[in-house]
Amino acid sequence: MADKRLDDCLSTRGGHLFVEECDTLELLREFGSPLFVLSEDQIRRNVRRFQEAFQEGWPDGPVKILPAAKANWIPAVQCILASEGCGCDVYSSGELSVALQAGFPRELISVNGVPKDRDHIYRSVAEGVRLTIDSVEELDVIHAAATDLGRTARVRLRLKPAISGFVRHSDFSAEGLVPTDVAAMVYKGGLAFEDVVALGRRIQEMKNVELVGIHEHHGRHHPSTRYWEEQMIAFARELGKV
Repeated sequence: MADKRLDDCLSTRGGHLFVEECDTLELLREFGSPLFVLSEDQIRRNVRRFQEAFQEGWPDGPVKILPAAKANWIPAVQCILASEGCGCDVYSSGELSVALQAGFPRELISVNGVPKDRDHIYRSVAEGVRLTIDSVEELDVIHAAATDLGRTARVRLRLKPAISGFVRHSDFSAEGLVPTDVAAMVYKGGLAFEDVVALGRRIQEMKNVELVGIHEHHGRHHPSTRYWEEQMIAFARELGKV
């Protein structure tokens, strides 16, 4: 069997599958089966490709990639991502622990999702990471935490715009043939435009809560690029850019 390069990471040599320079047969002999093998080089290549692609598409300012910790909690993987200059998107308290231990800059750790319980919010404020406000009720808890801890809480507001330009059925709904615009409104947390305005005004009056950005979750309701385009148009519309 001829040696063959399969991709940047995988190749066949002498009938054996190699991950980078490691013979998988030798790995199985050493560690047993089943065995999951991750390539540090491939992870780094992937991060750099993402960074370059997004930066090329957004020439108006710096871009930072924040992979979701829930995708892989392995500390070694998170340390690799941190060393590449990434940030980290976290949801649970356990994910926050992994991100802090990996050494991500605190200003590049983003705590998202609903619901966030009181202890998780207080810890996030104490650690100085950024919090995304996903519901109206969260601001009062964040404000209380910042006051009690004597810290400044840095927050973003999560928009949930109506995606009116794309109404095919969602591929991500247990209820069946639900239009994407409806599914996007009920599936994830987020704030209606009037709530964003109201919370923004309240935050401006708070000495210990700082508004540092706007956030939107782009759901996976349809595989077409047309759906993603409409998501971005809806997001830009709420920001007054279109």
